[in-house]
Amino acid sequence: INKVYNGEQSSIGVSLPGGAAVNAADAERILTAITYTLEGAPVANSFTDAGAWTVTVGSACPNYAITPAQVDVAILKRPVTVTAGTESKQFDEQPLTVGYTVEPAAYAGDAVSGASGLLRQHTLTAVLVDASQTDVCDALPVTFDEAATAISGASGSALQNYDVRYAPGAITITRIPCRANSRAT
Repeated sequence: INKVYNGEQSSIGVSLPGGAAVNAADAERILTAITYTLEGAPVANSFTDAGAWTVTVGSACPNYAITPAQVDVAILKRPVTVTAGTESKQFDEQPLTVGYTVEPAAYAGDAVSGASGLLRQHTLTAVLVDASQTDVCDALPVTFDEAATAISGASGSALQNYDVRYAPGAITITRIPCRANSRAT
């Protein structure tokens, strides 16, 4: 298993090479007795969250010397980009406030079709720093309080499954152009 996190369960497929068992009944016994262990402890053949493991796949059947196999399982964190807004206006004594956007995952029907973006079943919340300004400023950076980012779903936090990337924004408030009038006296 080598994939980017997609919220879906994956399992290790096991098959016997042709001629590995003398008959179909023995082949069935070998496949039915398959075990999965991680560092010597039994594990389920079910992998959903991001992480990397080396799983030992073994079996036992009388009359056969079965050599366990090491299988690498790698589920990479899903990249998702959060982008702070960029806005500008002329000074008017009213605050200019920006928000942020979250890159959504691509889907083909109900199936995830891309390797980045936030999955439909998750919600990302973030906190912006300097997201509102009233006074004149020139490209004041709008950034994120990265420690405050959360990704949640029906079963709790999913932040550990994502590689969150932050794109800053900016606020510009320009001066009101004015011209001094002069008169001769």
